[in-house]
Amino acid sequence: MRILRVIASVNPRDGGPVEGLRSSAEMHQLRGHETEVVSLDDPDADYLKDFPFPVFGQGPRTRVYGYTPRLVPWLKLNCGRFDAAVFH
Repeated sequence: MRILRVIASVNPRDGGPVEGLRSSAEMHQLRGHETEVVSLDDPDADYLKDFPFPVFGQGPRTRVYGYTPRLVPWLKLNCGRFDAAVFH
């Protein structure tokens, strides 16, 4: 199964949600599932390169609402590649 995970940020300093995503994606991987991540992070953020799963930064995001106009077009273009999506 191919799983898309959608999260505001994979920045390790944020802890919590990204650690939960990482842990559960690792367990899915052990069971033969693939995980990719789309986030609101700036695509040039250094920590995206170190993330253990493919991550597609669509930011930068606004601080007030955590919004980027690039997310919905990316989802429309790519959602068909996945069997399931998890929104954090």
